[in-house]
Amino acid sequence: MATIKAFIRTTQKGNVSCNVRFRLTDGRNIQFFATSNLSVNLNDWDSKNEKIKAKVLYDNSKRKDFDNAILEHKQYIIDNYTIAGNNLPSNWLEKLLDKKYHPDKYKIKTNETFFSLLECFIEQQEMSIIRRKHYYVVYRSLKRFEKYKYLTLTIHQFNESTLLEYKEFLEKEYTKVSKRPDIYKDMKSKEVPKKRSDNTIIGIIKKIRTFYNWLIKTEKTTNDPFKNYAIGTATYGTPVYLTKNERDKIAGFNFQFQPKLEIQRDIFIFQCLVGCRVGDLMKFTKENIDNNILSYIPSKTAKNLPKTVEVPLSENAIKLIVKYKENKGKALFPFISPQKYNDAIRNIFTIAGITRVITWYNPQTKQGEQKQLNEIASSHIARRTFIGNLYGSLKDPNLIGSMSGHVEGSKAFNRYRDINIDIKKEIVSKYMD
Repeated sequence: MATIKAFIRTTQKGNVSCNVRFRLTDGRNIQFFATSNLSVNLNDWDSKNEKIKAKVLYDNSKRKDFDNAILEHKQYIIDNYTIAGNNLPSNWLEKLLDKKYHPDKYKIKTNETFFSLLECFIEQQEMSIIRRKHYYVVYRSLKRFEKYKYLTLTIHQFNESTLLEYKEFLEKEYTKVSKRPDIYKDMKSKEVPKKRSDNTIIGIIKKIRTFYNWLIKTEKTTNDPFKNYAIGTATYGTPVYLTKNERDKIAGFNFQFQPKLEIQRDIFIFQCLVGCRVGDLMKFTKENIDNNILSYIPSKTAKNLPKTVEVPLSENAIKLIVKYKENKGKALFPFISPQKYNDAIRNIFTIAGITRVITWYNPQTKQGEQKQLNEIASSHIARRTFIGNLYGSLKDPNLIGSMSGHVEGSKAFNRYRDINIDIKKEIVSKYMD
């Protein structure tokens, strides 16, 4: 897990002004250093708590601004590190802060390349950390496609034929790793492409379409490779979620022998109780809570439909917030990266004995498979648990959608109508007996 430390270092004597430095470490082999533009007098710096000393005389407003700036820098660094991928250059953090302080140096130029424009698009759009990370996955797959085909992609010549070739590359890339090891030699084993499902490929192609909509809208090109291209529609199985008893079994399980896992368990249960997406969960701060009501604008719909979601907090949700009220910084919970969160969830299910066998739709084989819940568990099962259990009681998709961030009339709720056996029993009992 990556950690960030703020510190100062100087060879000068006396109460001199020093610029705060930041160090990011991730395991034993990854370290990045950079000097920020934040300055503080040597005698005012609290090296243990990484902020202005509590007992020194200091203007309250300036103290607050400085301490918040430290936290904001840390969040900026970790957010960008999360989506940056691997094999970063040694000056990565220096360039990142330079980009923060001098954004004009990184603005689009008229002669930008396909990939510099794609990077600019990714950085300029308002989106969650996770979604931005997904776009960089697409970015890197296009880079590999370019190398494999010995092409130089340009925004004006990327056409329907290119899309068809790229789609075929995505479908068969897992078979090409051994044929072109030079392309994949710097990738970690877990990052080497595996067989992709149709749904995954459709999601990738849709992201490229969004990129081209932006290019056309900003008059970077008149080329529209999607004019006659049919992307297709993703196929999903019946939603899988926890019963209330399974959720409560996880909530009550004693994880004190693994404190770090206990923290992620608490975060998962909170997500089950409020129904948010993981991208929004990561951003929640104490300021999102007022009068025991969670309020936020879902990042997925913030741009086109900036509607505030309000979720009254249950007693159990309030207890979890109180449990972590002393958590450092503004974050509501000590969240880790999305992938490590998903890994923790599967471990939590396994240890707590949540191994119910369900029929799971495999988007790769397009067949139903028998799976244990702990094998397919992820953060999204928490969101489904919130929706599924409420829908089983209320049967009002619009009311539930107002708390889960779905738009009114969402097609997603059609799949919940097919799942609840109690609803089916109620209907049969009422109309058949």
